[in-house]
Amino acid sequence: MPRIEPKIIQKELEGGTIHPLYWLFGSEDLKSRELVKRIHTALSQSGPKKKSKTAPDEGLSRFEKTVLDAGDLTVSEFVDSLRSPGLGTRFQLFTVRNAHVWKDLDPLIDWANQETKIPLDERGAVSVAVLLAKELDIKKKTQKAIAEAYPCVPCEEVAERDRLAWIRYLAERRELKLPQSIEAALLYAEPWSLDRVEQELERLSLTPTENWKESFGDSEAALSTPGFVDAFFKRSRTRMLSILPGWAASSEDYFPLLGLLSWYARQMDTALRGGSPAGRDRIRDFVAHWDDRELGELHLALQDLDLKLKSAPIDPMAAWTSLALKFCRN
Repeated sequence: MPRIEPKIIQKELEGGTIHPLYWLFGSEDLKSRELVKRIHTALSQSGPKKKSKTAPDEGLSRFEKTVLDAGDLTVSEFVDSLRSPGLGTRFQLFTVRNAHVWKDLDPLIDWANQETKIPLDERGAVSVAVLLAKELDIKKKTQKAIAEAYPCVPCEEVAERDRLAWIRYLAERRELKLPQSIEAALLYAEPWSLDRVEQELERLSLTPTENWKESFGDSEAALSTPGFVDAFFKRSRTRMLSILPGWAASSEDYFPLLGLLSWYARQMDTALRGGSPAGRDRIRDFVAHWDDRELGELHLALQDLDLKLKSAPIDPMAAWTSLALKFCRN
């Protein structure tokens, strides 16, 4: 069974298909947590509907959820737990972190193969193992064996082109209607992760709407001014020098803008290499003014400016003017 996208697993779960073993891999913890919740929901809504000679329906009602770390037990010990449900247990859902550290997964695969032979509604007690790992390495024999038989679901870093959709989905789930400026601040935050977005949305949900702008600093001004970005990436020195005085209030106002410029620079890299960047029409308009070497120099300059603004008091106006004079030539 090849790697399967989470939405496919969701459809399976909604249709009543629950596998005894899942391998979730990648760095986005929120994605894996969401999928574990959905497996839990599907499992709690299923279960034995027929009496079993070994474990009749009567008395089986408990749902056990257990979270383990692969570094704390062997595969054989884990399989023993899967095979030994507590008294009265109908469902067992085990989540195992750092599963990639296990070397020999054969006992677990043997257990899963045996479970698969018995229809779900005929099992006395139902056990499901969800393994969380940093990667799926099919060069390793046992991980390849799991990938061939059971769902391996990528929970990887969200692509930049998909981030806004995730922000809106998570905000809608909290019944938050975000202004464009806050969406932009979340979109260009660095380092970016779904967990960070969730934390910021949690903070917003506890903050009166009229204080949202204050909660994010004065990011609205930086992120709602396309003229700055347009002038910079079209390398118009005259326009940049006329715009810059409006950005001299405080160095804190520049951090969202730095993230925004870095994002555009990465999209331009993608376009120069023949890829499909987000906002492709505007990006290609910008790319016409840059070459690969100049973009590389820009990445380094933005990183250096970010470090300087964070590490020591400097004159923001002087720093940005220096950047404009270096890269804006007409």
